[in-house]
Amino acid sequence: MKRFHEKYATDHPSGCWPWLAGKNDKGYGRFYLNGSVILAHRIAWMFAYGEIPKRKKVLHTCDNRACVNPAHLFIGTQADNMHDMNIKQRHGKGYKRPNAARENHYGAKLSEKQIVIIRTLQGKLTHKAIANRFGVSRQLIGMILNNKRWQQ
Repeated sequence: MKRFHEKYATDHPSGCWPWLAGKNDKGYGRFYLNGSVILAHRIAWMFAYGEIPKRKKVLHTCDNRACVNPAHLFIGTQADNMHDMNIKQRHGKGYKRPNAARENHYGAKLSEKQIVIIRTLQGKLTHKAIANRFGVSRQLIGMILNNKRWQQ
C-alpha cells in the first residue's frame, strides 16, 4: 500500500489525485502488483472499498483517466460507461472535452493560474524564458499564446 500511495498527488485543484508514475497509452495509471500490471484506479478502488465485482468496471466521475481519488470512482458496466459518455457528450470523432487540455487532463503540466501568468508575460519575456520558468517546452508556450492550447 505504501508504494501505491507514493505515486499520486492529492493537492490537485480539481480534487483529482493524478497518478504520477507510469501510464498506459490511454492515460490510465499502471501499477505492478504481484507480478501483474493493474490499472491504478482499480487498485485505488480496491484499497478503499474492496473487491471489484466480476464483469464490472471502475469508472471516473471526473473523466480524468489518471485520477485515483476513490471519491471520484464508481462501479458500473460498459453500458453504464457509454451512458455516462453520452450524457456528458464525450463522444464522436474529433470530440474535445471543454477542459480536456486543461488542468483536469491526465497529462496536464500547468494550472489555470499558471496560464494566466504566462499570458501576462507575453511580450515581456521570450517564449523560451517563459518555458524555462514553468518547466515546459517553448513549443507549448507558443501554442498557449496562439490559442492552440488552453483556448480562451
